[in-house]
Amino acid sequence: MTLALVTFLLIGSNELDYAPKLGALATSSVPSVSLKDAKRDKTVDFRVTFPKSGGPYPLIVLCHGLGGSKDGLLPLSEPWASHGYVVIQPSFSDSFQYMSQEEKLDFLRAKNPKFGDWKSRPQDVSFLIDSLGAIETKVPGLKGKIDRTRIGVGGHSFGAHTSMLIGGVEPRTLQGRESLRDKRVLAVAVISGQGRGPQFDATSFEKLAVPMICISGTEDRDPFGRQTPERRQDPFLLAPKGDKYLVWIQGAHHGFGGINGRIAWPGSGGANETHVSIVRASTLAFWDAYLKGDPNGKQYLASNRLTKAAREVELTRR
Repeated sequence: MTLALVTFLLIGSNELDYAPKLGALATSSVPSVSLKDAKRDKTVDFRVTFPKSGGPYPLIVLCHGLGGSKDGLLPLSEPWASHGYVVIQPSFSDSFQYMSQEEKLDFLRAKNPKFGDWKSRPQDVSFLIDSLGAIETKVPGLKGKIDRTRIGVGGHSFGAHTSMLIGGVEPRTLQGRESLRDKRVLAVAVISGQGRGPQFDATSFEKLAVPMICISGTEDRDPFGRQTPERRQDPFLLAPKGDKYLVWIQGAHHGFGGINGRIAWPGSGGANETHVSIVRASTLAFWDAYLKGDPNGKQYLASNRLTKAAREVELTRR
């Protein structure tokens, strides 16, 4: 296996020498939209952020981690939208949004982490993709702005798990292998994903054939003690070769300096704007490369363009 190593360094006013933090497009955000999935008798709540003018634009479905909600990960979703993307952020069934105070306390004490409803998350994502016409009708100003041929899914932590399933990773279940792949999705971003363990073995990743960026770091430990930082590299190492990228950040914790907009968990690490910038810029370049077909994004991911370090990052591709 041939690996190319690139070092990213933070410089100047352009974020990691790729693009400004905010793009040129003014955006609109509708924080609370709901749709009923009649087949599952389930209502899916979500936020939509999109450019006010122009289009159509590629769609990114951005998935929160365990306990999060549609209102998290704004340090990623709002800049992406300003650079020409429609971003939909669902709240999944494990969100604090749907918990009582007692359930939240048990959750935070790790007595009852709600991993059991994992299958409903990719089902929610596919339902939203099925429902883009209805979403455009419900959200003022969104009509005609979604390019249905260019769709990506990204997520952090349990949201990365969701993204991997949508991208083709097959978990082991009591009934055998199960696929929740959505073939309309062209690329996935896996921020603090899951490797080998009770649900995945080395062969689970063999059908993750779409382009993927995998982001983790040396202090990225599972809040519940189930994954080591090294296992976070498994999706990259075990998936088929071709358009796969691993961004490995020295000193990065599970919260990546605040990509969720807050420091949420013990062990998530403190605020670190450099780490937030690294995640934001590398994912934007990835989406540009694989959803827009912009050669600048792909060249950036393959280059060593930065010259002044704030913290060293390795980007490996295969």
